[in-house]
Amino acid sequence: MNLDIMGPSFTLNITPVHSIALYSRVRSITSLVDVNGQLIDEVSKDLDVSNSFLIQGEIQMV
Repeated sequence: MNLDIMGPSFTLNITPVHSIALYSRVRSITSLVDVNGQLIDEVSKDLDVSNSFLIQGEIQMV
């Protein structure tokens, strides 16, 4: 099982051609042994993966 959570990030412009960016991320890679399908179905039945990659907002060009 892989878990990847992206946290807040920001960019600081030092000069017009130089900037520094900081971001946060949590990752977990886990191996599960002897887990039956019913447990996986119960855990994942309330998850709506269709909205996992939904990005909302406006893009403003400057």
